[in-house]
Amino acid sequence: VSPYVYCANNPVINIDPDGRKIVLTGTQEQRIAVLIELQKLTNDKLGVRRYDGAVIIMAHGTKNTDMELSTGTSLIYELVNHDRTVEIMQGDAYHEHPVYRRDAFNGKGTDTEVYYSFDTDVTTIVQNRKTGKSVSEVIPRHIALGHELIHGHRSLNGVAKDPDLKMKYSYTDIDGYIYEANEKIEELETTGLSGNYKFTENDLREEEKLRKRIKY
Repeated sequence: VSPYVYCANNPVINIDPDGRKIVLTGTQEQRIAVLIELQKLTNDKLGVRRYDGAVIIMAHGTKNTDMELSTGTSLIYELVNHDRTVEIMQGDAYHEHPVYRRDAFNGKGTDTEVYYSFDTDVTTIVQNRKTGKSVSEVIPRHIALGHELIHGHRSLNGVAKDPDLKMKYSYTDIDGYIYEANEKIEELETTGLSGNYKFTENDLREEEKLRKRIKY
């Protein structure tokens, strides 16, 4: 049996048999494609239930054993065990959409939808670890998905930032010059360019020894 096929309804092997907190939509092929990317974020073995698309944790600490993925593992664990639900579905771009917009940032919390587009390459500016120089690169699929799941985690807990709020930040572009930009605070905090949220894209990158993202 492939590690990415749908799980049988066996409560003995399912650590979270009643979970319905991360739900994958679409065809079997689409669900498995998303599960493969989710699995790259965590040390826990994941599965997806055939009858409702719910992601479940099947075993702790048995995957990606060459890396200590503490941030990604905690992120997925908290989403799977949350009272609210993140629904992951195919779209035309990577983005997150809270079911109740204001509840995402007023402290109440809300269910949310995360969209992915594996056909779309998203490029960004990152910092070369050895030289410190800025370079352009495509964001890995699982990191792009992880970024949106962090938005989702913030929305579930009602601690996202009002999307109308922006702030200025600076970054060094690939030409070596420093630029100033005005961006949504929610995006900067999710990326890890401001704030001190418990999960950020740059935390996910750090534990995989990927280059630090310096521009949203």
